[in-house]
Amino acid sequence: MRSGSCNDYDNVRHYALHRFRSAKLSSSDFRPNPSFSLQCYIDDGEPGFKYSDESLHLVALIDKGLAKRLEETKLSDTQTILETDSEEWFLLRAVIPDDRDTRAWLLSQGASLIVREPVSLRDELLEEVAAIQTLSVSLDGLFIKNK
Repeated sequence: MRSGSCNDYDNVRHYALHRFRSAKLSSSDFRPNPSFSLQCYIDDGEPGFKYSDESLHLVALIDKGLAKRLEETKLSDTQTILETDSEEWFLLRAVIPDDRDTRAWLLSQGASLIVREPVSLRDELLEEVAAIQTLSVSLDGLFIKNK
């Protein structure tokens, strides 16, 4: 995904570059937008489709492998990783955006991350996982028709 504007429009849009089939050099002059601020754009949640303006105060159990990756690539400046009484599990605390990208990342960690707080987020993710499991079982006997 890349962001920008085109033609005579000033509003910034997302463009899925992998969907472009070709591009050509424009004969129009470049029009700088001095009022555009990338930080404001990010803070407004445009890239991640915000669910709320409030940040999430994430508390989660993470396995050793994810802890190591997050030590190298932090979720946020507020991130802390604490030891637990298990050598395999650590406690992650971080203030992160309440957006679609956050939820997708959390789900993508599978059984390496268990959300504890906020409880509403934990419940939402567990409902999604249960829906995936139910759908998977219900489609087990699905046959593909030959053309």
